Amino acid sequence: MKSVMSLNDLPWLKDVSWMSDPSSARLAMWVGGWLAGLLVAFLLIKSVNYRMTERHLVITLAGIPVRRIRIRDIRHMDTEPRGFAERWYNTLAPSRSRLVIHRRKGWPCRTLIITPKNPFGMMHELQKAKEKLKAAEASAGR
Repeated sequence: MKSVMSLNDLPWLKDVSWMSDPSSARLAMWVGGWLAGLLVAFLLIKSVNYRMTERHLVITLAGIPVRRIRIRDIRHMDTEPRGFAERWYNTLAPSRSRLVIHRRKGWPCRTLIITPKNPFGMMHELQKAKEKLKAAEASAGR
């Protein structure tokens, strides 16, 4: 018959005398804090998403909208960044799927970098939405 392992069978778990040394406890807390911080950073990066509405590109963090960019305010789009930019990455390898959006207005910077799964598809959708808004404004102005 197979016996069930208990905590008493693990002597290294019972002996926590190394934690009585203040420097060891401090080191363990420091390493644990760094690991927890890395986990939180990774989860935050993975929770950035992008969606388009009729008039805006909305950037969400864990489902909460944190940034709105007017589609009408987009000057042009590119895949290679130049200079300082506001970065909203949702991947750990951003160079593979970058979409750089240059806006007409903006403070502190006018350039925005996002990393959708298909940057050229997103660029095409934004371009179509931009043309649709221009056509709607032209017809409303007449």
